[in-house]
Amino acid sequence: MFTVYFRNSTTTPSQPGLRTLVDAALDDCGATWTGQEAELALPDGSLFYLFGEDEEDGMLLEYPILSETVAAAVYAIADRSSTFVLDDPFRPSMVRTAGSVGEIRAADMSVGGYDTVDDPEVLHTWLSRLNKTAERRDPPVAPPATKKKSTFEDRSFFGKLADALFGKRI
Repeated sequence: MFTVYFRNSTTTPSQPGLRTLVDAALDDCGATWTGQEAELALPDGSLFYLFGEDEEDGMLLEYPILSETVAAAVYAIADRSSTFVLDDPFRPSMVRTAGSVGEIRAADMSVGGYDTVDDPEVLHTWLSRLNKTAERRDPPVAPPATKKKSTFEDRSFFGKLADALFGKRI
């Protein structure tokens, strides 16, 4: 699962106006709530999860697979709500849409700037780069190796000596 964060800008409206803009962005891209907690489906079958759309200070969006429609949904939400898209809260980089007029709030000044993306395709490229970075940071965990039962020949010298002294495996 990949995660992006939406951080409010200086022009992002407070609630309930923000929720209204997020709902309009979801309508723009054809996203519908599935009935599962926070889950939305796009017309091509892609899924994503949106949390905090009814809160005051930022949202979180997770997606299992990046598709062009997921990138378009992220773009639509950021553009309508005039929010910044943040990749990692600990080593962040941010982008904003070309239609956003807000600036970074004082609480986010440590990020050190942002890039502007002109359309959903450019945002898709940015998100693709993030996904590759996340995959390198979190390599897939291999299943534990099954331990084969050792035979007398496989045992170390001390193991064989213990067997000889005590008459059994130790």
